[in-house]
Amino acid sequence: MSPNYPHLLLNHLPLFSLAFGTILLLISIIKANHTLRLTALITLVFGALITIPAVLSGDEAEHFVEDLAGVSEYYLHEHEELGEVALTVNLVAGSLALLGLFAGTFLQQYQKFIDVITLVAAIIGLAFTVITAKHGGQIRRPEMWDPVELKSQQASNGFDMD
Repeated sequence: MSPNYPHLLLNHLPLFSLAFGTILLLISIIKANHTLRLTALITLVFGALITIPAVLSGDEAEHFVEDLAGVSEYYLHEHEELGEVALTVNLVAGSLALLGLFAGTFLQQYQKFIDVITLVAAIIGLAFTVITAKHGGQIRRPEMWDPVELKSQQASNGFDMD
């Protein structure tokens, strides 16, 4: 099995878990649906936790692809950096979701506040996860490369594209 296979397999799970969890949490806040709320919070906790192996498996995947033809070192580096930020934000969102699961029992008066803060963190985490995924897709897809972005990056590194 290719060393990048686990990363390619795992990296979709945080994206979809966070997307579904965020949507479900928003709907549960609007409709005040307890069952939907619990489902959303559990989904967000799962999304945060599954981000850990997705990021950790990225190091092996990076070493596997970095010397292959057609790989953008710029997008590879950006993907790695964004993945670390996404991991941090997703863990914050997952921790808040976990707190929200216990808010119904111990912190009931703060439940709505915790849910809204969790929703904001989940939206930010989802945004970083989407951007990270976009950069991951660009690593070996030259048709997706942004020439302006690459030119400015190469100019700052002392390279000239022309």
